[in-house]
Amino acid sequence: GQCRGMLLGGYVEQGRALERLFVGRPSPAAVRALGPLLVLALMLLPGLGVDPRLTAALPWAAALWFGLRLHLRNARRPSEVERATMVVFAVGAAIAALRLAEIGLTGRAAWTPTALAPIQALALLYVLVAPLLASVGFLLMHQERQRQRQRLERVAASDPLTATFNRTGFLKHGARVLRRARYMRMPLAATMIDVDHFKHINDSFGHAAGDAVLTAVARAIEASVRPADLLARYGGDEFALLCAADERQARAIAERIGREVRALRIEWEGQWLRTTLSIGVAYARHDAEETLEQLLREADRQLYAAKFDGRDRSAVALADDDRALTTARAPAAACSAARWCR
Repeated sequence: GQCRGMLLGGYVEQGRALERLFVGRPSPAAVRALGPLLVLALMLLPGLGVDPRLTAALPWAAALWFGLRLHLRNARRPSEVERATMVVFAVGAAIAALRLAEIGLTGRAAWTPTALAPIQALALLYVLVAPLLASVGFLLMHQERQRQRQRLERVAASDPLTATFNRTGFLKHGARVLRRARYMRMPLAATMIDVDHFKHINDSFGHAAGDAVLTAVARAIEASVRPADLLARYGGDEFALLCAADERQARAIAERIGREVRALRIEWEGQWLRTTLSIGVAYARHDAEETLEQLLREADRQLYAAKFDGRDRSAVALADDDRALTTARAPAAACSAARWCR
């Protein structure tokens, strides 16, 4: 009785863990106490002179109840791994029902190692094998849930139109990139990119045309940078880019992006749409403790400088040349006071 209680108590505890995984919330207190109470009852009842048939039937009744409970509570559509694990518990419930019927009809409560009845042999085999199968199923389901969580995180961090990072995802991943670059003393440049006269495109051709332009621009930018570089639609018609590049490389990347977009021809309802970019670049300095937001603000000031100078160009803030920074910021300050230039 004690052995059966411990084995089936473990079975119930595994099932309770699976129930929490399926349903997404803890079981009631009475269910949480079932496993320990089952083990305690199977240890005490035989010494109290209780009918052996009752002590034999008790764990199987618990197994039957819990197997049915697990299936009834799992209202959502299970995955293949979850379905296979639930089958293990369904088989346990069926065996428990047969064993209860056998105890009730024949009164054969005790195990007879030398002459096991078919139901007894099947029940013994299940009690020995089910914990292993359930444990494997639990591990597989945990891995599957981890993959689902990662997929959801990717969706939450992505812009659905351009399939790049959105602002939230960019700031989260970009902060890690900046910390790593600073720790390894690697060059890093932040770039803010704005589509010139985008409002005119929306007003003249409609928002669907504007979406087509944004998608084409995103693909052109991706074609101009490396796969490891971090690109995001930062908001509206503005993109943000974080790439491992020194000052010379950052300027070359900005010019390459501008050329790629300038060469675009976007067909829309029998017409060819064209656009250009204004680009601002800021370089992360290793001796500064600036945050990613501060770095992006500097790149945004350079973006305003590029727009003030006539659009379709880039402005770069150099890390080791204060005169270049000052020269770039002077028109940016004037532009920030005249928001129409954006």
